[in-house]
Amino acid sequence: GVFVRKTLPFEPEFHQNDSLRQLEVISTTSSDLFVAFDKNIERILRDVRLLFGSANRPEHLQILVSELNGLASEVDAAAKTLQENVALITSRFYETEKEIDGGIPAESLSIEKTPDSVANESLFRFPWQSRRYLFMLTTAWNERLSAV
Repeated sequence: GVFVRKTLPFEPEFHQNDSLRQLEVISTTSSDLFVAFDKNIERILRDVRLLFGSANRPEHLQILVSELNGLASEVDAAAKTLQENVALITSRFYETEKEIDGGIPAESLSIEKTPDSVANESLFRFPWQSRRYLFMLTTAWNERLSAV
């Protein structure tokens, strides 16, 4: 007869490497995205100043400039937060790998939530969480920019 396996074994090393690769891709593409948003905000800010600079409506100019500056500071804060979280998750994973390889007694690893499993869970979840975070932020920023 033919044996058919219903499930494949879980290969943590493959998933760890894939998650680390995804984090690297997310880090570089999000940096590019944040730079693009900053450039777009600067371009819109120049256009607003040109448009309202000749008119006698400084209050409208001030409202638009403050909205764009607020949006720019949100972009900068999001970039910093995302990069810090990527660095934290990655360093936590590597520190845990060192601890596991460095000789944590086997009896301490027999509990349900080992440091390794917690680091792996964070590492495995973070790529999709960060993509969702970026999607929500960019959607909101695009809506605000279209309103301006």
